[in-house]
Amino acid sequence: MKRQIFIAVIIILTVINTSFGYCKEGDCGYEGGIASCQSLISSKNSSQYDYQEVVFITGKPIVMKGTVTVKKKVSNNIETTTYTYIIADNNKNTLKRTISLATTITNKGNNQITKETSISGKPTEVVVLGGNTYTLGTYNLTKTSIVDQKPAVDYFAGSIESKKKYILKDNTDTITVLTKGQFYGYNHNWSNGEVQILEYTIEGKTANDNWSGSAKVKLASTLTTGFKYLKNYPEEISFDGGYIQSQNITNKLIYQTDMPEFDKNGISTDRIVTEKGNLNIDTFPNDKRLTTYDLSQIRGHWAEEDIKKLYGLEIFDEDSVLFMPNQYITRAEFAKVLYKVMNINTQVVSSAKKTKNTKVSPQYEDVPVNDTYFEYISKVTNKNIMTGYGDGKFYPNDLLTRAQVVQTFINMLGLEGMSKDEYPVTTFKDNDNIPRWALRSVYVANKIGVIKGDNGYFNPNNYLTKAETAAVINRLIEYMTKDMAKNYSDKILKY
Repeated sequence: MKRQIFIAVIIILTVINTSFGYCKEGDCGYEGGIASCQSLISSKNSSQYDYQEVVFITGKPIVMKGTVTVKKKVSNNIETTTYTYIIADNNKNTLKRTISLATTITNKGNNQITKETSISGKPTEVVVLGGNTYTLGTYNLTKTSIVDQKPAVDYFAGSIESKKKYILKDNTDTITVLTKGQFYGYNHNWSNGEVQILEYTIEGKTANDNWSGSAKVKLASTLTTGFKYLKNYPEEISFDGGYIQSQNITNKLIYQTDMPEFDKNGISTDRIVTEKGNLNIDTFPNDKRLTTYDLSQIRGHWAEEDIKKLYGLEIFDEDSVLFMPNQYITRAEFAKVLYKVMNINTQVVSSAKKTKNTKVSPQYEDVPVNDTYFEYISKVTNKNIMTGYGDGKFYPNDLLTRAQVVQTFINMLGLEGMSKDEYPVTTFKDNDNIPRWALRSVYVANKIGVIKGDNGYFNPNNYLTKAETAAVINRLIEYMTKDMAKNYSDKILKY
């Protein structure tokens, strides 16, 4: 087996195909519950999901399950989202709620978008707990967020504050719920995730008692897929086996309440009782069989699995019989790989028309518009994923060094800021051989696990073969699915 300079062998790769279902920002709503993100009923602008929520308004956590229906409508720069919740438990406790949120979307330039959200219309909510009916009187809410659009990933972060006041039917008793929270997430071609951290203050006022307590909810929803090889058992078959792509949606919630203990008459005491719990929603995986190719000539090659996966995903699409794993990859070929990996669909910014008289692209004099790689090079350039050398040329037939590839990856992810130093010192033994312009990218890529060394060396100026390209692209995709999902779920939930 050839030594692997860039990464260790990848046994399982998590990927996603955009034809599968998709968790979208806000599909869980902002009421402290989790939704399955796998539609039970779906139409053009509406989807219904399994849903779970913990209700705190009696001073005791009550878990309810049911559905949430999400309807979206966009007009100009206003997005209106209507949530309808119908949930219950086994003790005949029920909750029915409808709320519409209007979000104004503003393009701030520099690839950033802001969102300002408020309640649209009159929300309704009726909660029946222990035979008592609580009706929503007033509901104030403000939600604000920002989306940072990087070449490969959209990141978002925001905050939310709300105040609800419930009135006990046929009574003057009231329950007020104050909420403060933050939410974070990411969205890209291979997976997405959202986490929310919400803190509640619950205040009860009756003729005989005033009480208060608190609760904290952390929830995470992530979508990834698995990628596994299934070998065919019959000998009398034209191919050995193939890969299956399987979507996985994970929804987790943990909560803690600190509420007063109530005596037998329902009057609060000075004793505070802490309760903890967790919820999750399991979803049935979506499977898709990938196309198989004849790659018998690479059998036993150290990158065989990585190459087969990229062919299955049609990221590699040259004649498989002619594929040479140890051949160096060119800049043009790498641009095509990145185009397919990121599913880039931006419009080519060009004033030139593709005519017989047009000899070159508007970006590079050495990439004619009739060049096989013109579209790929134009679009990765427009996304600032790859660029020319400042002399009006792209040099499509030049080779790529490992340092150049790593810088491309970190630019795509938008994670340069993870290095606080302009010229950090990496842990590689050949740190002094890494070009200064690549130090931050190499440092970050190593920190997040996208690259690993060979016996402590990075070999930044070595050219990349097609086999090594397959390996490092698979590792990038693995990071963007499995590792990012963990960062936006397990780490937040444990924090």
